[in-house]
Amino acid sequence: MRLTVRSAPQRREFLISGAFTGADEDAFYPVFIQARRQAEPEIVFNLTGCPFVDDAAAGMLLVVRNEAAMRGISCSIRGASPAVKKFLTERKFSDFYLFC
Repeated sequence: MRLTVRSAPQRREFLISGAFTGADEDAFYPVFIQARRQAEPEIVFNLTGCPFVDDAAAGMLLVVRNEAAMRGISCSIRGASPAVKKFLTERKFSDFYLFC
């Protein structure tokens, strides 16, 4: 996985490229830190370049969402492939994330 961050006044967008798996925990850790400190009212995970997400990576997305929810920050997933979107919706991510 490769992670790129874009910040704008209304959102912080994390672009995830490549397969996102449990092995990416160390690389993903800065996202947790940023979610705790960000001033923007929205977090967007842009998965346009992410062909695969495993259960451990999905768990990381949930931890970020929980941190964001405690701070009143909304969360969205953008550009997920049909396979990744299906994987996440089967795990009820639509209860926690807006898909756009």
